[in-house]
Amino acid sequence: MIAETIAAEGGYNKNRGSPSWVTDDAIRELAEDLVRATTLKLMPFPANWLEELVAEWLNLDGFLVEIQPPVQIQGKVQSQSKRSKGGGRAAPDIVGGRIKHSRLEIRHCETTVWFSEKAETDARRYEEKKFSPSIQNEIEKEFRRQFGLPPSETCVYDRWVIFGGASRLHRQTLRDRLPESHVYQPDDFICECVLPTIKAWKSNHPTLSGQPPTLPPDKWLICLLDYLCWWSAPLGKLSRAKQELPFGKQ
Repeated sequence: MIAETIAAEGGYNKNRGSPSWVTDDAIRELAEDLVRATTLKLMPFPANWLEELVAEWLNLDGFLVEIQPPVQIQGKVQSQSKRSKGGGRAAPDIVGGRIKHSRLEIRHCETTVWFSEKAETDARRYEEKKFSPSIQNEIEKEFRRQFGLPPSETCVYDRWVIFGGASRLHRQTLRDRLPESHVYQPDDFICECVLPTIKAWKSNHPTLSGQPPTLPPDKWLICLLDYLCWWSAPLGKLSRAKQELPFGKQ
């Protein structure tokens, strides 16, 4: 439709002084590429701040990051008769892959800001859908393809669940039902995973002046944490402000 409209109005090369290479065919091809890119959603964005934080953490740690990767389309969800149709509750949230010590390493991370189901229902969803063997196989296959590895290449596959609000029962149920997964709430995840990664990145990127290196500016949540945690003044002000605001008085 875009290309036809442009062509009907005379294109960009007819009596408008445009370069000779800007032909109707070139415009049509460009329009088709734009429509194709929009349809395939080639550049998905994190759905919330927690997904953004996990994606930045993975990337800072040297992982190639995929948000809602296309493997969700091929991955089976529960059985041979049920397949994921893309999107929905079975689609992987964030996956990262890297080559470390000559071996493929994959982190499959699922995030939830707030649980809306019962504890057993959420645990079963992770077991049967999010972390199903078929989804894992598709993710492994995708990263082997991206890194040019043979199908027989073995890998380390880690499962992560990072969630916000949850009751004590909910937290314990997830940990009991997912013993092979890393289960974190945001505060523990930040302290035990994100901050050590920031420290390691700085150690591996020394500056000639001896001053701490500047973190990549595209990691804006990581940069915010770095500012708050390594400078006592703003953190102290925030702590005092929290006590003075209504939500700080429990």
